[in-house]
Amino acid sequence: MKAVRNVPLFAMIAAPITIWGIYGIADFFSVKKKVTWPMSVAIGLFLLVLSSVICIYIAGNGLYHRLHLLRTFGFGISDDYPVEAVTYLKSKNIEGNIFNSTDIGGYLIWQMYPQKQVALDGRWEVYGDFLKNIQRLENPLYFRELAEQYTIKAIILYKRSREIRLMAPWLKISPFWQITRETPKAIIYEKMDYT
Repeated sequence: MKAVRNVPLFAMIAAPITIWGIYGIADFFSVKKKVTWPMSVAIGLFLLVLSSVICIYIAGNGLYHRLHLLRTFGFGISDDYPVEAVTYLKSKNIEGNIFNSTDIGGYLIWQMYPQKQVALDGRWEVYGDFLKNIQRLENPLYFRELAEQYTIKAIILYKRSREIRLMAPWLKISPFWQITRETPKAIIYEKMDYT
């Protein structure tokens, strides 16, 4: 349950158990109290209305906004993804790896792999230890070690991400990183080479 992608696997096991439980409840009520035709119609209508409300909530993007996810219901690319910033990164052909906000990692992989490797994506179970210590990104010395270890030459931060709140204060004054592109959705920093 740590990742949304695991929910369908959980549902395959949970659905038969849930149906079995509903039948058990129905049997209990039918033995204890005679279920009349109007009552069964009322229960059916209630379940139909409840299912409809849930479907409308999902299709209207209410669920995604409540969970603070960038995706939207339907086809195509969500307006929340940094399309302009990724187009810029692809055109720059930056040597080295890219550090990115976790919010946009999956989108970056889709658009840039295998030419570029990203630092983080939405697979929380994979990055568990790093994400537990993500607060360390507010320390520029810690990030310098990461950048050297993983040859990070560019940073793309989604403007609504936690990473930008941690890193922007020191990135603004850092002599090693410079803003090379700012779009409505993201900011791109590139490493300055002083050799």
